[in-house]
Amino acid sequence: MQALTPLKARPAPQKSRRCPTPGCTPGRFMTFTLAIVLAILHGCASAPAVVEKSAGKQAFTGTAITPQLQLDLNAAMALLQEEKYDESITAFKQLAAALPDNPIPLTNLALTYKKLGKLDMAEENLKQALVIEPENPVASNELALLLRQKGRFSEARSIYEKLGPVVGEEGETLRRRFDEICRKLA
Repeated sequence: MQALTPLKARPAPQKSRRCPTPGCTPGRFMTFTLAIVLAILHGCASAPAVVEKSAGKQAFTGTAITPQLQLDLNAAMALLQEEKYDESITAFKQLAAALPDNPIPLTNLALTYKKLGKLDMAEENLKQALVIEPENPVASNELALLLRQKGRFSEARSIYEKLGPVVGEEGETLRRRFDEICRKLA
């Protein structure tokens, strides 16, 4: 009869000062925090695509999203979440063609390219989304994050400075956090 060998215990994840729960790692905490911030910003950008005027300024210039296009957008988002990147790229490209005045498909196409490590393609699509809607907080934030990832900190900072007044306190908080990160890296 053979003696059983004890299993090696996995090392416990390093606990961060910022992580409020046991087993939380700095990477998980930052991912969770970023997901919350992006969800908040995405809520700002994914309002119904109608043209409104307020204080003489156009609030959104998007093409109206029909129920079928909304279903297609949801399906493309599901493909992205399921990590079916080639299929989601095709779907977001089709949606971008169907909704030429709406930044949402281009922003999500950029996120797909970013997941694949195609940072130049992601940057190009985010810039196209911002041509459509220059003050889109989601596209602006994603472009700033991408530029920061590419080491282009001054360009990212200028986006955050423009973003602050657009999304109020949340944008100002993001800009301050970005400044803190830049100071730590310097």
